[in-house]
Amino acid sequence: MITLKLVSFSYINKETNWKLNQLEFDALTLLVGASGVGKTKILKALTSLKDLALGETTSQIDNLSFSITFEELGVLYLWEGETESSHSLDIAGFDALNENSPSFGFTFEKLSIIHPNLDQETLFNRSRTDLIFSNGKSAPKIALNKSCIGVFSEEDTIKPVYTAFKKIVLFDFEAGRHIVFNSKIIPDFKKLVPEPDSEFYNELLAYLKKQNAPIALKLLIASFVFKDIVNKIKTEFNHVFDFITDVRFHLEDSPNQEDSYVLQIHEDGVGWISSYDMSSGMLKTLLFLSLRYLEPEDSIILVDEFENSLGINCIDLFDFGSNRSSQYILTSHHPYIINKIPMHHWKIVSREAGTVIVKNASDYNLGKSRHDAFKQLINLAAYSEGRD
Repeated sequence: MITLKLVSFSYINKETNWKLNQLEFDALTLLVGASGVGKTKILKALTSLKDLALGETTSQIDNLSFSITFEELGVLYLWEGETESSHSLDIAGFDALNENSPSFGFTFEKLSIIHPNLDQETLFNRSRTDLIFSNGKSAPKIALNKSCIGVFSEEDTIKPVYTAFKKIVLFDFEAGRHIVFNSKIIPDFKKLVPEPDSEFYNELLAYLKKQNAPIALKLLIASFVFKDIVNKIKTEFNHVFDFITDVRFHLEDSPNQEDSYVLQIHEDGVGWISSYDMSSGMLKTLLFLSLRYLEPEDSIILVDEFENSLGINCIDLFDFGSNRSSQYILTSHHPYIINKIPMHHWKIVSREAGTVIVKNASDYNLGKSRHDAFKQLINLAAYSEGRD
């Protein structure tokens, strides 16, 4: 059962004139379309809003307008907002001449609950100058470049929303290609030896899963604390690559730098291979398996061009059509993947100038059989040329 689900999303970047018309998600959503239509941008926009909600934004997000609807624990939420460059905000508290001042600020932010009868209950409503909560009371002034979700994350009405955004996970394989961790930044997890299935074990595992950290780092921690889970990952990995006999993090000595943990696999007849010498397909499969075990069960997993670097033997390992507790939003060009996923999960992405349009396969009256639907799909201008 999925307890967290993205329902719909729209987004405008006024700086670049890039607009995403409302996109509606399923428990499994496959975004397909020609190169350059905006599939990757959709995932990046979702990730940037996650960072904005959590207060972790490091890049500029000037002049945005967005609306995102999601369900958490049976409650339907709507988060809306608009931001502008700080140079456009003539408001006390922003010093446009100060190079350390924020690059953007909220001009509007609103969080609401949508009840089953479609009535909306406002949890907070923010303008350039005011912030009003559901009890009608105004709140203290906060920094304009901070989302109220992050600032008031401990409030009972806001905490579920903050927790929901922490569960959005972008599987960024290339960012984690060289997996090396300085030994001094890794706490001494070896002292933690919880009994499997004990209360302490389950609490520690839940805590690790909830951390907004790279999946490789979670795998490193699990290798110290949750050896049973790492053994399950190794077993599944061995089913795909039967010549790989072991996986480990090796502590490498360095005379000139700090000692570091390096991810390695052991290949029969070859020996230990470090992540930077590992095949892309092997490493991507290992990290994706780890993600399935070490992210919260009700995560929202974003994967761009899932098939990159993977052979058929790897792709077949992941049955996205099965009854999983997480929501998957994928992009792909690969005929095998598109054919593997039922067409009612396809979302066909096209664009008109700077406007991105996403439609269901049913909107194009594609064939009833998956094979016929795919043949019609590749002949659609919306798919092959990126224009509707």
